[in-house]
Amino acid sequence: MGEQENRETVELFAKTLEGGDTDAMVAMFDEYTADEFVQEWPQSGERLRKQGAKEVNQNYPGMPSFQ
Repeated sequence: MGEQENRETVELFAKTLEGGDTDAMVAMFDEYTADEFVQEWPQSGERLRKQGAKEVNQNYPGMPSFQ
């Protein structure tokens, strides 16, 4: 994936967050994450693999925000 493709992916991710579209966020996990994807949450020490991260996004009350 080249720099332009990376930029487009980040912009799509940001647009999805801003739009609050949970289904689109889950679809992005399927399309853009590798099977060995791991999301780390340093505050709690949790490590979520791809399926766990998808489930968090599917069941999160509202859309997470990043500021």
